[in-house]
Amino acid sequence: MSQLADEFVAHVHERAADRSGKRECWSYTRGDITLTLGLGPGVGFALWTDGQEWITSGGTNEEPVTYETDEWTTEDFPPGCELPVEVIVGVLERFVEHGDRSSDVEWEPFSPGSPPR
Repeated sequence: MSQLADEFVAHVHERAADRSGKRECWSYTRGDITLTLGLGPGVGFALWTDGQEWITSGGTNEEPVTYETDEWTTEDFPPGCELPVEVIVGVLERFVEHGDRSSDVEWEPFSPGSPPR
């Protein structure tokens, strides 16, 4: 792994341990692929962008959930996208180490601003 990747993974591990209730997004890009992680108190989601967008599914949240996407912006993410934070960290580690999308989670197409399912 590159030093930047190591630092990002370390930051995500630190942030994943934070149970303050804040929900924030962090992104890591490798080549033409961006993996965005939403990290909250014990839960999170992964958003895979490779020309199309795919979000984790089969999770615990029954309602849309709002995450900070930057200091001034929030975005709602769909029901079922949140999984245990340890699973989301595993998705990041898989991407950083192998460059591919984890098959350990379910994915579904994502369209920002689309109505909740």
